[in-house]
Amino acid sequence: MMKKTNRIIGVIICLLMILGAFSACDRSGSAQTTQTTTATTRTTTTAGSAEMKLPFVEDGSVTLSVAIVDNWYAPASYAGNLPIFVQIQERTGIKIEWEVAGYEQYSTMMKTRLAVGGDDLPDILHLPDDVQDGAVKYGMAGVIQPLEGLIEKFGPNLTRLYEEQPLLKALTYAPDGHSYVVAQNVQGGNYVNYLNFVIRKDWLDKLSLSEPVTIDDWANVLRAFKEKDPNGSNTADEVPFTGVDYQILFFTQAWGINSVNVGGYSFGWDIKDDKVVYGFTSPEFKEALTWLNKMYDEGLIDNEFPTNDGDKVRAKINRNIAGASLTFLSNIPSFNGSLQASDVDDANFIAVAPPKGPSGIQQIEVRSPLSWTFGISSKSKYPEYAIKLLDYLAASPEGTDYGMFGILGETYVIENGARKYTDNVLRNPEGKGAFDVLRAVGAYHNLPYTQTAESVAAVLFDVYPELKIISESNRKYLVDAFPSILPTEDESEAIARISTDLNTYKDEMIMKFIIGTENLDKYDEYVKNLKSMGLDELISIKQAQLDRFSKNLK
Repeated sequence: MMKKTNRIIGVIICLLMILGAFSACDRSGSAQTTQTTTATTRTTTTAGSAEMKLPFVEDGSVTLSVAIVDNWYAPASYAGNLPIFVQIQERTGIKIEWEVAGYEQYSTMMKTRLAVGGDDLPDILHLPDDVQDGAVKYGMAGVIQPLEGLIEKFGPNLTRLYEEQPLLKALTYAPDGHSYVVAQNVQGGNYVNYLNFVIRKDWLDKLSLSEPVTIDDWANVLRAFKEKDPNGSNTADEVPFTGVDYQILFFTQAWGINSVNVGGYSFGWDIKDDKVVYGFTSPEFKEALTWLNKMYDEGLIDNEFPTNDGDKVRAKINRNIAGASLTFLSNIPSFNGSLQASDVDDANFIAVAPPKGPSGIQQIEVRSPLSWTFGISSKSKYPEYAIKLLDYLAASPEGTDYGMFGILGETYVIENGARKYTDNVLRNPEGKGAFDVLRAVGAYHNLPYTQTAESVAAVLFDVYPELKIISESNRKYLVDAFPSILPTEDESEAIARISTDLNTYKDEMIMKFIIGTENLDKYDEYVKNLKSMGLDELISIKQAQLDRFSKNLK
C-alpha cells in the first residue's frame, strides 16, 4: 500500500461519494423508504442485501438501554425522547431507555463501568474516544460481544455497506478476527467540509496581491500583511497568520508531512512503498521547521500560537487583526459575519489551495472515515434487536435520512428525488444555526449514522455557493490519513508505554525548534533521542498493524 495507492483509494471513495451522494441520493432506484410517524410500512428493501422488515418488534415488548454522550445542542436532551427518536421507536417497535451525560462526565463514567464490567452495562454503549483501542481489550475480556455473526444474520444494511466498501469493514476488525464495534461513517463529510487555509481577500486586494500559491508566496504575502497596514489601523497590530499550536504544523504538509492532530488524523505517520514512516524525523521535516522558524522570527506567525486556543484565535479574527488562519470551510461565513457585524464591511475571508512546497507537493489530509464507535454489552438480553437497531441507524437509507436530514416536511423536503433542507433550517426565523435546528429534533445525533456528502453540502452550499466552488476545486489535494487500526492488547500496552514520554518530548522539541529556543543544529540529536525512547519499536508495531490491515482489505 504505497502512498500513491493510499491516495488512489481516497480518490475512489471520493468519486463514489460524489456519485452516490449527490446524483443518486433519491434512493428511489435502490431502496423503498417512507418516513412516517406510525409503523405502517413493513418492509424496506435495500439494494444488495436481505430485506429489513419493520417494525422489528410487533408488540413493543423490547426495551434497549442506550448510553451515549448527550446532545451537543444542550436544550434538547436525548432523554426527552426527541421527535426523531419518537418516530424511530415507532418505526422499529423498539423502546429506548436513555443513559446520557455530557462529554467529559460520560467519558469518566463509562471508562469506570467498562473497567468493572458486570451486569449494569447498557445494551448499546458509546465507547469513549480515547478507549477506542479498548474495543479489543473489552471485547477479548468479554465485556462487549463480537458483532460479525450478528451482523451477518440481522444486519443487512451493514452487510451491504461492508461489501461495497471493504475499507470500512477492515477498520472495525480487531486482530483476533472479531468485529466488536459499529461506527459513525463520516467519510461523506470528509470530502465536502474539511480543514483548509483561509486568508483575507480584502487585504490581498488592498495591497494588490494575488492569492498565495507556493510556500514562498505565503511568506511574501504574510510579510506584506505585517508591514503594510492592511487593516488601516495606522499601527503594526496585524497578526499575519494565527492558529492554535497544531495548526501551525499544517504548513509542513507542503513538504509531504502528515502533520494534522485533530479528531482521527495521523499526526506524523505515513506510508511509503508499503512501509510505515514517521514524518517527524525526516529530512523534509527539518526543512519545514527551518521555514517555520524563519516565519516565527519575522513575526509572520502568531507569537502566541503555543498558548492559543480556539477562543483566542477567534478573538483575533473578530478584532480585525488576523490575516490568515486555518478552519473548516463551514466556519468561513461565521468569520466574515462576525467582522461585518463589527463594521468591517468589506471583510472577506476566503479558502485557498494548500501551499505548494519546494518539490511541488500540495495536500490536505482528511480524517479517518470512521469516527465514534459503539458496542453491545455481552450481558444484553436482546443482542439480536440491538444489532438491528444499530444496523438501521448506521447504514439504512431511512436511518441516514433521520440522522442527516431530520423530520420529513419539517426540516427537509424531497424535490425531484433530492433531499433539501427547509428554510426553517437554513434561514431559521429565530436566528438558530442550521445544526442547532437539526439537533433540536434529534438529527446529527450521537449514535452511529452515515454522514453523506449530500447533507453537508445542502447545509453549506445552498446559502454559500462560493464554498461549493472551493470545496470541489480543492478536492484533488485531499489525501487519506494513516488508517486508525485497532491494536492487539499487547500492542495497545506497548503503544501507551512508548508514546507517553516520546510524544511529550517530541511536542516540546518541535515547539522549541519553531520558536528558536532550540537550534535546529540539534535536529539529528532529537531524532536519535526519539529512537532511544522506542521509536523504532513503535514503527514496527505500526508496520505489523498495517500488514494485518492490508490483508483484511483483500
